[in-house]
Amino acid sequence: MKALLPLFTLSTFLCCAFSFSAFAQSADETAIKDLIYQSIEASLKGDYDTWAMKYAHDSDLYATGVSPSGKPAQRIGWEKFNEYRKNSILANAQKKNPSTPLIQENMTIKVNGNVAWAYYDQTEP
Repeated sequence: MKALLPLFTLSTFLCCAFSFSAFAQSADETAIKDLIYQSIEASLKGDYDTWAMKYAHDSDLYATGVSPSGKPAQRIGWEKFNEYRKNSILANAQKKNPSTPLIQENMTIKVNGNVAWAYYDQTEP
């Protein structure tokens, strides 16, 4: 019985250690989440230049979303995405109150080498 106690203790420790690491966020995931929040904040403040610096300016950019009315939208490539968002950011800059945060829930971030993507639900309070 005494020989089983160290084995049980070791196996319990390993299970706990692996469980905690499964919930830990990687540095890449944290950086991506911060980038998302900075992009949203710049957009709400009408700061187009800061917002634009948060995105890759190439044809591989892919953005999709659903408007509050339920209409789906997708933009492929920086040129199309920028055209749509720039007009929206500048047109709505005066209407939005940057002190009213948007809520991001159910955020999932996937990282695979030098490619990453994120999806989440965003609502106003």
